[in-house]
Amino acid sequence: MHHMVGLATSSAARVDDGGEGDESARARIEACRMCLATGSCATAFDTCSADARCNTFVDCMTGMKCWGVPVQDFSNLPPCIAACQSQAQLMGQLDPAIVLFIPVATCVQETCTSSCLPDAP
Repeated sequence: MHHMVGLATSSAARVDDGGEGDESARARIEACRMCLATGSCATAFDTCSADARCNTFVDCMTGMKCWGVPVQDFSNLPPCIAACQSQAQLMGQLDPAIVLFIPVATCVQETCTSSCLPDAP
């Protein structure tokens, strides 16, 4: 009976998450991190991770499920990217940490699509 009460409490407290439950959201974030940290992405990820600001930016992008958010205008970034840029204290697209970030972003697009992009199959 206690287990049922816990279940009712957690589902009652849950906000609409677009149909993706907490568990699957966490699993997807972990799958994305694992994909980036292994295989053909490992070198780019390790290089970025060695830089505190690049690492913070990638962590934020992954945790906020921000990969795949389209950027049409670098002077008007989508909210999640702007939040991650601020958290990582990046100074615009010419910041040296961005140079380290680009290969990771490329890896997301080419290798880790199904793990990191929200609408990927």
